[in-house]
Amino acid sequence: MAISRWSKVGTIAVLVVLLTSGVLGHQYVKPFVRWLGVAVGHDELVLRALGWAWLGVPLVVIALLVSLRVRVAPRLRLVLAFTALALAASSAMLVGSRRGQSQQKVFGDVYPDAQPLGYGWGAAGLSIFAMFVVAALTYIIAGKLAGTPLPHPTHQRIGRAVIAMCVVVLLGGLWLALTGPLPN
Repeated sequence: MAISRWSKVGTIAVLVVLLTSGVLGHQYVKPFVRWLGVAVGHDELVLRALGWAWLGVPLVVIALLVSLRVRVAPRLRLVLAFTALALAASSAMLVGSRRGQSQQKVFGDVYPDAQPLGYGWGAAGLSIFAMFVVAALTYIIAGKLAGTPLPHPTHQRIGRAVIAMCVVVLLGGLWLALTGPLPN
């Protein structure tokens, strides 16, 4: 029973963080980006890495929890997963309510710091989306070839291959976040 209670509370908490960040985040994102830019000395590479980490690291934690699900205690797995999801959901303040305004107008004088931060965040989102597509296509194709449900040894081999492909995609997203050209 404790796990289901935590699941409900955690799900509600993640949704509250997501909605609050998306709807009210525009009020707090500019001071946050200003503070973050000053804290890292306005270093573009660090801001790109932090933008990637804001969305990428929590979802990497969740991916690790999924792949290590047998070795991690259920309660710890739930707490870590919901904490990671809440952190990822908080990044919605970067893309929250804009009302048709350009990013330059929304961020104003902190736009030089917001642009690399947002670029890193976008690269993480793109790589995570690509990971889901790769995993889904692999399992769909494997299911068609090997039959459903997949035999356990086949499922394990495919799981290892999917993890390896996802790591490559994730590292590609990090590389893109750190080296890709910023849009003008």
